[in-house]
Amino acid sequence: MNLGTLARARINQGARALMNYFQRNTGAGSISPDEQPEVFAVTNCYPTRVVLYAAAFQGGWKVHFMKSLPEALEATHSVRPKAVFYDHNVGDPSWDQSCSSFSGEGIPFVLLAHKTSDETFLVVLAAGGYQAWGDPLTSEAVVKAVDFANEVKGLAQVPVL
Repeated sequence: MNLGTLARARINQGARALMNYFQRNTGAGSISPDEQPEVFAVTNCYPTRVVLYAAAFQGGWKVHFMKSLPEALEATHSVRPKAVFYDHNVGDPSWDQSCSSFSGEGIPFVLLAHKTSDETFLVVLAAGGYQAWGDPLTSEAVVKAVDFANEVKGLAQVPVL
């Protein structure tokens, strides 16, 4: 077995154990999986996946991992997600256009980043998205970004002079 496969198995095992521990000790899991809102995520990074699993548990969401932003956009035709997460390391050159598309549909688009960049942050804001970042990226930062996006979504648009 190669080292990457072993590491992936360990990370998945740890994530499952962590979720089981929280469910047993916090009384979580009272919401049936059918009632949980869904979020879509596009990432190839296993540590980011673990963070998203933890954030989904904290936020009471179901997370569905997608291979690309066009796949996530297509999936929104049948299921309206609470948010769409995109890991900036995936490297899709047209992510800002997808961000605008999701924002136009009223679906929060959250860019996940492991380091801050003012230029990237401004592109995300200009496209109507939000950024969750940290070194390391934490589940709390992800949950806060989604909560903030949903609060702002309800506010009336204020014209910029």
